[in-house]
Amino acid sequence: MTRPTRDDTVEYSDFSAQTFLPEAARALSRAVRELGEVVLPTECVGCGAWDEVVCEQCLEKLLAKPRHFDPLAESSTAPGEGFPGFAVATYEGPMRRLVLAGKHDKRRNLRPYFSAAGLQAAVAVAPEFCPAAPYGEVFVVPAPSTTPGSPSLAASAFAEGIRSGMVKSRAARSCGILEILRMKPGAKKQAGLGYAERISNRHHQMELAGPDVHGELRGAKLVLVDDVTTTGSTLLEMARVLQGAGAKILASFVFASTHFSE
Repeated sequence: MTRPTRDDTVEYSDFSAQTFLPEAARALSRAVRELGEVVLPTECVGCGAWDEVVCEQCLEKLLAKPRHFDPLAESSTAPGEGFPGFAVATYEGPMRRLVLAGKHDKRRNLRPYFSAAGLQAAVAVAPEFCPAAPYGEVFVVPAPSTTPGSPSLAASAFAEGIRSGMVKSRAARSCGILEILRMKPGAKKQAGLGYAERISNRHHQMELAGPDVHGELRGAKLVLVDDVTTTGSTLLEMARVLQGAGAKILASFVFASTHFSE
């Protein structure tokens, strides 16, 4: 299919079979600090520990194996075919502060951490939703931003990590990122809305980014990605549009969630 995306497809041969290790992320943390890529004074973004961009304790949470959640559990209007959801962290305390800094604080270079979290997450759980033989081609679809041209830095880095992890885990021979969804004109942000308002605020508020995309999605294998989920309404709306175009959704990933499956 023609790819309406950046030229960022990762090929199967780009990686060894060795899984991503937390030690690599710790080395990355030290390198970022030592090279001065983060504005001083340095303290952990999550918990405030001194002299750390992301401390060891927060890094362990950031690289934890994802837990299950049902992205469609709260909806009475779920699309046809269900799909699993995976979340790395609980959206509270240090991880909530990490997400907010990653979304809005451009002074801090947190992209490597969210990318590492995405890579580790995909490597850890891809065997749960992918067959033993790898898919030929899979695409990661990030949630669209309500502010065009200003996507969440945390979400985009997390999506990059998922993309790399799909290949590193040998779940796919190649994987690219498709930025093919957009919010309809007038769509409002979710901040400040209650539970029911969040669900209704996303209903039928997304569309494909171009008239020629619809036919090209038929049969495409997709993984949905967002930074946070509270009601599942964003993932539900993404699924409605993409499944309506004939795509198959393999799974969804978020960095943090407020709810998990029992």
